[in-house]
Amino acid sequence: MNKITILYENHPHPSRPELKTGHGFAALVELANTKILFDTGWDGGILLRNCQKLGVSLRDIDAIFISHGHWDHMGGLIWVLQESSPKHIYIPSDFSKTQPEEYVRYAPDVNVIRVGDRRNLHELSPGISSTGTWKTTGPIGEHALVIPQSDSQGNLLLVGCLHPGLKALVTSAEREVEREVEREVEREVEIHSLVGGLHGFDDIDYLKSTRIRKIYAGHCTKHVSLLQTVPNVKFVPLHVGLEIDF
Repeated sequence: MNKITILYENHPHPSRPELKTGHGFAALVELANTKILFDTGWDGGILLRNCQKLGVSLRDIDAIFISHGHWDHMGGLIWVLQESSPKHIYIPSDFSKTQPEEYVRYAPDVNVIRVGDRRNLHELSPGISSTGTWKTTGPIGEHALVIPQSDSQGNLLLVGCLHPGLKALVTSAEREVEREVEREVEREVEIHSLVGGLHGFDDIDYLKSTRIRKIYAGHCTKHVSLLQTVPNVKFVPLHVGLEIDF
């Protein structure tokens, strides 16, 4: 069973006050043979303390995936690099030109990859991909992580803030191109679950047109009450320390 653990979030755990909240987002994705840290929150100290309280180790993560360049999603990165040695850091194509130089200073062997177009992350695990960087509704680019669900029921889309809008990221996520010898094979990828911060998303008609049946939302999500009313979609609010099996 695949698992996502929410390590950094605006919303408190209902029964574990020792887990600290903060404005931002970070989640650990655990697959069969791969561990990915998705975003790093605002305050690296809070992130690492929450990891300690949850019994989570970041020392053996394979990669860090930064959804976009806002500080509440990448502020803890240097703290993490002092505790771990990931092989890869994936960043949007419009990310800072100078900050990756600091990352390499702390982790000399890390491979910093700018993701422009949709990209299959075969170096991590078959089936995992980035949507590619999108900048449809603002000045900052964002990409999201596409992960196969272990029950073979579609895929999960893990997002930071959904700044480009749901349609852009889902449309990109559901188009997978597998490059074989001298040809491209295109096949459909269905998104059945959505996890992360949804910012000001309120296009319920579009959501109804998708195959998304589960939404786990928190951080910057504004229209929680509205999203809870969508027929045939299970809504679960995020909080620090939440574990999601998928």
